[in-house]
Amino acid sequence: MADSETALHGRVALVTGGSSGIGAASVRMLAEAGAHVVVGYNSGHDRAMELIAGLAGEGHYALPVRLEDSATAKAAAIEIGERYG
Repeated sequence: MADSETALHGRVALVTGGSSGIGAASVRMLAEAGAHVVVGYNSGHDRAMELIAGLAGEGHYALPVRLEDSATAKAAAIEIGERYG
């Protein structure tokens, strides 16, 4: 593997707004760098699932995240922590 494919190996990245646009591009770059990527979305579940299906590597998943709601944001952080340790 090239260095760019392993630079983030074993790391976890949450990308909010990750199902489209700049967020989706960030998701792809992080996955190519070896990170496990959590695609945070508000209403783009289907787009997030499509994106994950095409990502390099394993361990990626989609999670509804609404940062304006602190309880939802906290629940997302807890879920990510439980999933990845």
